[in-house]
Amino acid sequence: MKNGPVIALAIVAVGSVHIAQRRRHHQEYKRLHFAQWHSQMVGETANNPDALADNYTDIQEQDRATVLRQNRWAAMWSTMLRLGYMDEPHFRKVATEFMGEEPGRTYWAAAREHRWATASDNHDRRFNSLMDDAYAKTRKAEPEPDAA
Repeated sequence: MKNGPVIALAIVAVGSVHIAQRRRHHQEYKRLHFAQWHSQMVGETANNPDALADNYTDIQEQDRATVLRQNRWAAMWSTMLRLGYMDEPHFRKVATEFMGEEPGRTYWAAAREHRWATASDNHDRRFNSLMDDAYAKTRKAEPEPDAA
């Protein structure tokens, strides 16, 4: 029975790892469920003119549905990055392309502050940093407006 304490310690270690993995799995499951719900809600809002009036009030009315669609893309990419369906180098390219178009820049200008205020973990903060980098990169590439 010299191995008894070692075996007991191994069982406790395995049990602890299992509990930690279950907890992490449960957290990721909740995040995925929330992302699905968020996407559905944003889609329904984008297709409802009355609901659009309450969202992104600082954006011109005709652009609000587009900004909400951009929000859906950003939420999906964040989830894909979190779950490992997209790696960071690929996402950098996606974010740069996204910010290369006016709707992407308009969305990020409107949503950036809120996304930073609601970032709940390192993943959210990293995602926001990558989006900020892409936004800054495309802003630097824009030609200066002609002075009249």
